[in-house]
Amino acid sequence: MGNGVITFSTITYAMKAQSLLQRNGIKADIIKTQDNLLRTCQYRLNVHYAFDKAVGLLAGANITYLIAINGE
Repeated sequence: MGNGVITFSTITYAMKAQSLLQRNGIKADIIKTQDNLLRTCQYRLNVHYAFDKAVGLLAGANITYLIAINGE
């Protein structure tokens, strides 16, 4: 099962996503990132495994993210 990165515009969405994934047995860590072009902060969720399942769970829960990149 693959790993990957999901980027969010707010810490609230990142925390909701992390909580949902943890409840479903998927480990994910939140990392604060800086978008130098837009000079804004974003939050990255590093998903350690079951990336496709994680993206599906977020879609089912209507948790909005900016981009999801499969690391596999």
